[in-house]
Amino acid sequence: LSSNCGDDHRHVVVAERELGSISIPQSINLGLPVCQAMEVWYQDKAVALEALKTDGLKLRFASEEMRGDKDVLIEAVRTNGLALGYASGNLRADKDVVLEAVRVNGRALKFASDNLQADMNVVQEAVMQYGRALGWASDKLRADKEV
Repeated sequence: LSSNCGDDHRHVVVAERELGSISIPQSINLGLPVCQAMEVWYQDKAVALEALKTDGLKLRFASEEMRGDKDVLIEAVRTNGLALGYASGNLRADKDVVLEAVRVNGRALKFASDNLQADMNVVQEAVMQYGRALGWASDKLRADKEV
């Protein structure tokens, strides 16, 4: 677990609710600071997927393994394209993930791999959603009048 919690020494308590066939802990009483409890919480894929349906930026609390899971990333960027910023490097280079992200928020292009920042389809999708996304495109595409 990460010990990088800063000055956040609050602890959390248990509260669960049933959601379909899984019990979702809304918070966890592990006697840990909040940031460490959240890290444990997001090591469970089913819990992470459910939580990300309401806020993709919760991905920042996910374990490295979850940040590298394509299903988890797709769910995160569907609710907030900027969640791409918390993705592992290989998923920032995954065209499916990046397209989903830029369709939701064109600003997500800044987190895409260099190759995808040079991909005409990805850049066009980003620019359609947010015109200024062109600023994160490759030099070649920024100069292209068709973008």
